[in-house]
Amino acid sequence: MRIGILTFHWAANYGAVLQAWALKETLAGLGHEVRVVDYVPAGFLSVCVEHARRLVKVGLPMEVSALLRNRKLRIFRKRRLALTGKYRSSRGLRERAPDCEAFICGSDQVWNAWFAERGEGEPTFSYFLDFAPAGSRKISYAASFGASEYPDGLKREIAPLLRRFHRLSARETDGARILDAMGFPRALVVPDPVLLMGAEGLRALLREKRPGRARAGGVFFFMLHEGQKAILNLYEAARNEGAVPVTCNLRARIARQGLEEWLETISGSDLVVTNSYHCIACAVLLHRKFLAVPVEGAGSGMNNRLRTLVETYDLESRVARGDGFAEIRRGLSSEIDWSLVDKELQINRLAGMSFLEEALA
Repeated sequence: MRIGILTFHWAANYGAVLQAWALKETLAGLGHEVRVVDYVPAGFLSVCVEHARRLVKVGLPMEVSALLRNRKLRIFRKRRLALTGKYRSSRGLRERAPDCEAFICGSDQVWNAWFAERGEGEPTFSYFLDFAPAGSRKISYAASFGASEYPDGLKREIAPLLRRFHRLSARETDGARILDAMGFPRALVVPDPVLLMGAEGLRALLREKRPGRARAGGVFFFMLHEGQKAILNLYEAARNEGAVPVTCNLRARIARQGLEEWLETISGSDLVVTNSYHCIACAVLLHRKFLAVPVEGAGSGMNNRLRTLVETYDLESRVARGDGFAEIRRGLSSEIDWSLVDKELQINRLAGMSFLEEALA
């Protein structure tokens, strides 16, 4: 079957790119002809304006690193995502939809309220597959609302679009609850495509990039969003203690990493401290100890994705409880029974694969 994936593959974010690749690879492994729909909304700030803003804010070394990282991500997308021709608007999608028999939206926060309300400067429902021809199959896989609550007005607007879907699934329990309240009680919670792909897929990327490279050890801090006091305090505590090597994406050398290098840093660390969902997912797959730090401030509504992840694999003890070096020591010393985690990963992977196979049958 010819399948088009619609997701946030264009975001300058390791997780966004990785999950797009993982879903594409999974579907191709099931024998389908898969393309990632290269929908990059034109309404967003141009790259030049965005980098000019960042240059003022973070300084030249970090901005040069951001440019290098984004270039590496562009190369990865071009080589590995099997992109369609570029679409710059939802109107363009409606006028010449890709020649696909099925469309899948997800994973990632493709249903977040901000984009639905003003993605192209006005209500934008591309990620609800409003452009997909009537005869095509429409599926959501591990789609996320990116919040625990959703505006009532938006619910009324998207409900008719969701009724056109053949199958619905969400990545988080909050997403399934929102769908249930809208009258879609059968939406399943399924694993993110990165978890669906499994450790072997990540290790294949690592072997291809740098076969046989030795582990560096130490603690890797990977932070997203601004104003994250808890994880910054943990970082400063680890640096000041000086007991273990520390790396962090706030340093220019680390910030310029490509996707494979980022995975290599996770794989080579003794402990990963992060508020990133996909960084946690990769640490779990690669059997690296981690501390999950909830997002603070305006982004705290996204924390259900973190809770769903750690609760699914019985890893609630890996959520950070403090912001001093004692917490780092706890993260390094406490063990994880990876055999139990792997069993649960396999159960959830089978559930995700069954969902896709049935939805595409």
